[in-house]
Amino acid sequence: VNNMIYFGVFNGELVAINTNTKQEQWRFRTDEAKEDKMKVLNGDGTFNGQKVFADFNSEKMPEIMEMLFSVGAILSTPTPYENTLIFGTANGYIYSIY
Repeated sequence: VNNMIYFGVFNGELVAINTNTKQEQWRFRTDEAKEDKMKVLNGDGTFNGQKVFADFNSEKMPEIMEMLFSVGAILSTPTPYENTLIFGTANGYIYSIY
C-alpha cells in the first residue's frame, strides 16, 4: 500500500518498510511489549529467542505461547483499510492505527 510493506514481529512490533528506499519508516509497539511483564525482550526491545526457545520441546509449548502472548506478538498480516492498518496480536487484542 503506497509503496509500503507492513509486517508484525514476535516482539510485539509492527514495522513499515518503504519499498522504494528499502528503509524502515516507522515501528509501532504494543502496550504489552512496552510492559514486557515476562521479560522476554532484550533491553533494546528485540525478541530474546534464546530465553523463549531454550531447550525447546513440545512439553514447553504452553509456556512458549504464554511468553509470546505476554508481549502481544504480531503474527497476523496487517490489513490496510483507507488510512488505517488493522491487525491482531497473539493475546487476542485488535489494533487499529493510522
